[in-house]
Amino acid sequence: MATAIAVFGANGQTTQTTAVQVNSHAPTYLYGGKASKLEGDVKKRGGDNFGWKGNGDVTWEVQVDKVGEYAVGLCHAAEPDAVGQQLQISSGQSRLSYALAMTQGVFGNKSYALAPIQGSLHLAAGKQTITMSITNVSAGKPLLAFRSLELIPLSAKAAIEADREEARRSRASTEWLSKAGYGLMFHWTSQSIGTDGTIKPFDQAVADFPLDRFVEMVAATGAGYVLFTVGHAQPYCPAPLSSWEKYFPGKTTKRDLIAEMAQALNAKGIKLLCSASA
Repeated sequence: MATAIAVFGANGQTTQTTAVQVNSHAPTYLYGGKASKLEGDVKKRGGDNFGWKGNGDVTWEVQVDKVGEYAVGLCHAAEPDAVGQQLQISSGQSRLSYALAMTQGVFGNKSYALAPIQGSLHLAAGKQTITMSITNVSAGKPLLAFRSLELIPLSAKAAIEADREEARRSRASTEWLSKAGYGLMFHWTSQSIGTDGTIKPFDQAVADFPLDRFVEMVAATGAGYVLFTVGHAQPYCPAPLSSWEKYFPGKTTKRDLIAEMAQALNAKGIKLLCSASA
């Protein structure tokens, strides 16, 4: 049963959330936005990212389905001046410590990384709290940008890692993208307006799509790939996909524009990527 709790933000406002369910067979992610309490200068930024300065605590209410040991990972970006600063994660009598280390990536030290924390957190079954805290820091000192804690049940760690390894093996190689140079994106949807100012029924618009002219235009630019919109706002798909039709009846088309476009572009040495959004 989910338990409603109040979340106290730094500005004193309260919202309602539920206890995070901790699964004994799969990873659990404790996002900052799901915390039941924030203390100190821990403030939400964009999305589910939080900036942390000085002393503070982040606490989550959790509902654990099975007693056990859980490995913990910290998704964060550390500030250079905070390297070596101790951080504690605790639940009941169980406690872990972690010394902040430099995170690096395409955005330098601003890049987020998932840092494994040595040891494991013992969690009893039932409702309890998990708290991440930093103490003995000068007020206002920037420490880290924080996103989440990852909990991995040790009893299922091998199976979880096997699933992740299989997912990694199944990924298509993207090496070609680093060699493709630049690409072109086309936001062409059921809401696109023709040059004469009209909007055709989607099936008709797909049937009339001038593919040969489109491919020649793309090839003339020297682009190495095309990113083409499959669906946006309205759930139409420019292909006769039965799986799509199952959930959005009447929103597919007779012509398989995506397959035709992929084949025509490929003949010119150009890759096709597709995007969709709600």
